[in-house]
Amino acid sequence: MSEIENGEMTSNAAEASRYYILHHRYEDGIYIDGDVTFSPPLAGYYYVGQDVIPPDTQVRLKLERRSQKMDRHFFLTTCGAFFVSEALKDVLTQHHTALDFIATDAVHANKTPTKKTYFLAHAKKMVKCFDYANSDYAGKNMVLRRRTEGTFSTDYKVRGITKLCIDHEQAAGLDFLFIDDTIWIDPVVSRAVVDSANSLGLQLNVEACG
Repeated sequence: MSEIENGEMTSNAAEASRYYILHHRYEDGIYIDGDVTFSPPLAGYYYVGQDVIPPDTQVRLKLERRSQKMDRHFFLTTCGAFFVSEALKDVLTQHHTALDFIATDAVHANKTPTKKTYFLAHAKKMVKCFDYANSDYAGKNMVLRRRTEGTFSTDYKVRGITKLCIDHEQAAGLDFLFIDDTIWIDPVVSRAVVDSANSLGLQLNVEACG
């Protein structure tokens, strides 16, 4: 095998395993939000990465008046809950995720049902897969030094991230995940999820990591 062929195979493999940031904001500036109600009420606040939703909990989403253009397949609400369309849920269930999908009674501000069916996409755990060495973020030199010295605090959360890279070994082949130990909202998805969504014409705002 020539060096060029070997290089192309390596490049293709890297591209196939790439992760993408799945942004909840869209390039056209439209922002979706609404009030989320859990029935029965949760014992505390809603958090991604915690087992806070009991079985058989019902979810209702009442969109804000400005959220009239509901052709979105993925969005975030103020309480921190992410919602996906039924079409995106079907894509995700065909891949390796650790998500719970909870059917949602979604209505507009005038109480008319949304055309699309939505599900709350909940992860009970976040994944410790932040690549400290290759990402760019605030205080990077200090963090790397303390990790080398063994004095890095286990509850420290990285912030000010300007380049996000994923530790693929720690990601353990998940196709959708929330990143632990960081001040970072949006999840990341695999190239396989992006390709599947594109093949169905689902418009998502994604950005390659790294």
